[in-house]
Amino acid sequence: MLVNYGSDGVRLLLASALDIPLGGVLGILGFILMVILSDLGTPILAGQCVDYAAIFSAVLGVIRILQGVRAGRRHRAGRPFSQPGTPLPDDVWAGDR
Repeated sequence: MLVNYGSDGVRLLLASALDIPLGGVLGILGFILMVILSDLGTPILAGQCVDYAAIFSAVLGVIRILQGVRAGRRHRAGRPFSQPGTPLPDDVWAGDR
């Protein structure tokens, strides 16, 4: 993965791997606050705020995925994906030094 995406691409893809599940957890929490505790007035507003935070986190995750893919393209600079078992070109690690 480091060969195909470079250190910047891997860092961005791992950050998105944290943002998207966080958005899912916040979305579930917001649903619980809005639907299950709907007999009270305050949890509905809190649930909406948590849902907005979930949407924001998920959007950030998608943006980071796109940035990671773009960083991978810059790292490869026209080379195709490296398949397992194939020898690596000499300039693979030149961009990380």
